[in-house]
Amino acid sequence: MIKKLIAPVVSALAVGTILGVFLFGHYDKKELKTVGNTGIAKEVYFLQIGVYSSKENMESNVSKIPYYIYQVEDGKYYVYVGMSLKEENAQKLKDFFISIGYNIYVKKFGIADQAFLTVLDQYDTMLEQAPDTSSYSAICGQVLAKYEELINHGSEDQGTA
Repeated sequence: MIKKLIAPVVSALAVGTILGVFLFGHYDKKELKTVGNTGIAKEVYFLQIGVYSSKENMESNVSKIPYYIYQVEDGKYYVYVGMSLKEENAQKLKDFFISIGYNIYVKKFGIADQAFLTVLDQYDTMLEQAPDTSSYSAICGQVLAKYEELINHGSEDQGTA
Protein backbone atom coordinates (compact mmCIF):
# COMPACT_ATOMS: atom_id res chain seq x y z
CA MET A 1 0.00 0.00 0.00
CA ILE A 2 2.81 2.44 0.83
CA LYS A 3 4.52 1.64 -2.47
CA LYS A 4 1.36 2.67 -4.34
CA LEU A 5 1.44 6.13 -2.68
CA ILE A 6 5.12 6.89 -3.25
CA ALA A 7 4.91 7.49 -7.01
CA PRO A 8 1.92 9.92 -6.86
CA VAL A 9 3.41 11.85 -3.92
CA VAL A 10 6.83 12.21 -5.61
CA SER A 11 5.14 13.21 -8.87
CA ALA A 12 2.99 15.83 -7.10
CA LEU A 13 6.04 17.30 -5.35
CA ALA A 14 8.02 17.46 -8.60
CA VAL A 15 5.17 19.10 -10.54
CA GLY A 16 4.52 21.55 -7.68
CA THR A 17 8.17 22.54 -7.50
CA ILE A 18 8.43 23.07 -11.25
CA LEU A 19 5.22 25.14 -11.36
CA GLY A 20 6.31 27.18 -8.33
CA VAL A 21 9.68 28.03 -9.84
CA PHE A 22 8.04 28.91 -13.15
CA LEU A 23 5.31 31.11 -11.65
CA PHE A 24 7.51 32.97 -9.17
CA GLY A 25 10.10 33.56 -11.87
CA HIS A 26 7.66 35.86 -13.66
CA TYR A 27 7.40 38.40 -10.84
CA ASP A 28 9.41 41.59 -11.20
CA LYS A 29 12.33 41.73 -8.89
CA LYS A 30 12.58 45.23 -7.43
CA GLU A 31 15.91 46.10 -5.93
CA LEU A 32 16.30 48.53 -3.10
CA LYS A 33 19.41 50.64 -3.13
CA THR A 34 20.99 49.96 0.22
CA VAL A 35 22.64 52.79 2.10
CA GLY A 36 24.84 52.21 5.12
CA ASN A 37 26.45 49.01 6.26
CA THR A 38 25.60 48.40 9.88
CA GLY A 39 22.79 45.88 9.94
CA ILE A 40 19.82 44.72 7.97
CA ALA A 41 18.43 47.27 5.51
CA LYS A 42 15.05 48.74 6.35
CA GLU A 43 12.78 50.27 3.73
CA VAL A 44 12.71 54.07 3.80
CA TYR A 45 10.43 56.32 1.76
CA PHE A 46 12.31 59.17 0.05
CA LEU A 47 10.42 62.14 -1.37
CA GLN A 48 11.98 63.08 -4.70
CA ILE A 49 11.23 66.51 -6.07
CA GLY A 50 12.92 66.14 -9.42
CA VAL A 51 15.69 64.92 -11.67
CA TYR A 52 17.88 67.50 -13.38
CA SER A 53 20.50 67.31 -16.09
CA SER A 54 22.84 69.88 -14.54
CA LYS A 55 23.68 71.21 -11.11
CA GLU A 56 22.83 74.77 -12.19
CA ASN A 57 19.39 73.69 -13.44
CA MET A 58 18.79 71.80 -10.19
CA GLU A 59 19.81 74.73 -8.02
CA SER A 60 17.60 77.20 -9.87
CA ASN A 61 14.55 74.90 -9.69
CA VAL A 62 14.81 74.16 -5.97
CA SER A 63 16.03 77.58 -4.80
CA LYS A 64 12.90 78.16 -2.67
CA ILE A 65 13.28 74.91 -0.74
CA PRO A 66 15.15 75.59 2.51
CA TYR A 67 16.83 72.18 2.71
CA TYR A 68 17.28 69.32 0.27
CA ILE A 69 19.78 66.64 -0.59
CA TYR A 70 20.78 65.41 -4.01
CA GLN A 71 22.51 62.42 -5.51
CA VAL A 72 24.33 62.33 -8.83
CA GLU A 73 23.72 59.15 -10.77
CA ASP A 74 24.51 58.66 -14.47
CA GLY A 75 25.07 62.41 -14.88
CA LYS A 76 21.62 63.29 -13.47
CA TYR A 77 20.89 65.15 -10.24
CA TYR A 78 18.19 63.45 -8.15
CA VAL A 79 16.79 65.82 -5.52
CA TYR A 80 15.12 64.67 -2.30
CA VAL A 81 13.26 66.88 0.17
CA GLY A 82 12.15 64.41 2.82
CA MET A 83 12.07 60.83 4.03
CA SER A 84 10.13 58.60 6.37
CA LEU A 85 9.98 55.04 7.63
CA LYS A 86 6.20 55.09 7.43
CA GLU A 87 4.16 55.19 4.26
CA GLU A 88 1.47 57.32 5.94
CA ASN A 89 4.02 59.98 6.86
CA ALA A 90 5.49 59.89 3.36
CA GLN A 91 2.00 60.54 2.03
CA LYS A 92 1.53 63.45 4.48
CA LEU A 93 4.78 64.99 3.28
CA LYS A 94 3.93 64.38 -0.36
CA ASP A 95 0.56 66.11 0.12
CA PHE A 96 2.30 69.00 1.90
CA PHE A 97 4.83 69.58 -0.89
CA ILE A 98 2.13 69.26 -3.55
CA SER A 99 0.05 71.87 -1.67
CA ILE A 100 2.92 74.36 -1.95
CA GLY A 101 3.36 73.72 -5.65
CA TYR A 102 5.85 70.90 -6.12
CA ASN A 103 5.52 67.56 -7.88
CA ILE A 104 6.69 64.79 -5.58
CA TYR A 105 7.61 61.19 -6.29
CA VAL A 106 7.95 58.69 -3.46
CA LYS A 107 10.80 56.21 -3.88
CA LYS A 108 11.83 53.38 -1.60
CA PHE A 109 15.44 52.70 -0.67
CA GLY A 110 16.98 50.39 1.87
CA ILE A 111 18.97 51.93 4.70
CA ALA A 112 21.01 49.74 7.01
CA ASP A 113 22.50 52.36 9.34
CA GLN A 114 20.77 51.62 12.66
CA ALA A 115 21.76 54.94 14.24
CA PHE A 116 20.07 56.85 11.44
CA LEU A 117 17.02 54.58 11.47
CA THR A 118 16.58 55.27 15.19
CA VAL A 119 16.74 59.01 14.58
CA LEU A 120 14.36 58.75 11.62
CA ASP A 121 11.86 56.85 13.78
CA GLN A 122 11.95 59.72 16.30
CA TYR A 123 11.32 62.26 13.54
CA ASP A 124 8.44 60.13 12.27
CA THR A 125 6.89 60.34 15.73
CA MET A 126 7.30 64.13 15.67
CA LEU A 127 5.67 64.26 12.24
CA GLU A 128 2.73 62.15 13.43
CA GLN A 129 2.21 64.44 16.42
CA ALA A 130 2.58 67.71 14.50
CA PRO A 131 -0.62 69.71 14.98
CA ASP A 132 -0.46 71.17 11.46
CA THR A 133 1.73 71.33 8.37
CA SER A 134 3.68 74.41 9.47
CA SER A 135 6.41 72.28 11.05
CA TYR A 136 6.76 69.76 8.19
CA SER A 137 9.47 71.70 6.37
CA ALA A 138 11.56 72.09 9.54
CA ILE A 139 11.21 68.39 10.37
CA CYS A 140 12.26 67.43 6.83
CA GLY A 141 15.28 69.74 7.06
CA GLN A 142 16.38 68.18 10.33
CA VAL A 143 15.97 64.65 8.95
CA LEU A 144 17.99 65.47 5.84
CA ALA A 145 20.72 67.16 7.88
CA LYS A 146 20.99 64.07 10.08
CA TYR A 147 21.07 61.87 6.97
CA GLU A 148 23.98 63.91 5.63
CA GLU A 149 25.78 63.66 8.95
CA LEU A 150 25.31 59.93 9.56
CA ILE A 151 25.07 58.45 6.05
CA ASN A 152 26.54 60.61 3.28
CA HIS A 153 29.57 62.01 5.13
CA GLY A 154 30.08 64.57 2.37
CA SER A 155 30.37 62.21 -0.57
CA GLU A 156 31.46 63.84 -3.86
CA ASP A 157 28.35 62.84 -5.80
CA GLN A 158 25.91 63.73 -3.04
CA GLY A 159 25.17 67.07 -1.51
CA THR A 160 22.86 69.40 0.30
CA ALA A 161 21.35 72.79 -0.13
